[in-house]
Amino acid sequence: MKSEKISVVIPTYSPDIKMLKRGLFSLIHQSVKIDKVVVVENGVIDPEVKEVVEGFDFKYIFNEEPGAN
Repeated sequence: MKSEKISVVIPTYSPDIKMLKRGLFSLIHQSVKIDKVVVVENGVIDPEVKEVVEGFDFKYIFNEEPGAN
């Protein structure tokens, strides 16, 4: 049986840090293994978002041009 890989991409725009932490925490406690989590911060730089995401050892991307590209 072929092993499936699961990736999660979370776009954010000025997220509530407490809710972001809860969401990321829930991802690491899923019954199915998630291989990759990427959080994309759209247009607003919040150093705390990057710190939280990297604290979970997930990938952080800042997108300077928010919206559909």
